[in-house]
Amino acid sequence: MVCFDYQDRDSTTTRNNVLEPIEAVLTCFYVAEVLIKAIAMGLFRHQRSYLRSGWNIIDLAVAIFGYGGAFRTR
Repeated sequence: MVCFDYQDRDSTTTRNNVLEPIEAVLTCFYVAEVLIKAIAMGLFRHQRSYLRSGWNIIDLAVAIFGYGGAFRTR
């Protein structure tokens, strides 16, 4: 997300054409990690569950926004 050239809105540069599929793959890995961790820890019912930690909430937000950004349409 950081390396993407946002001035090139049509993704005509080689840089953006290379970064888009890499971003999609890495986002899938990150979302899978969040899902596995949420399943393993439990979502929110007990004391040490996934959504009881502020860092995990930030991770979830990054995964959601990253997923939306990685699979945007032109």
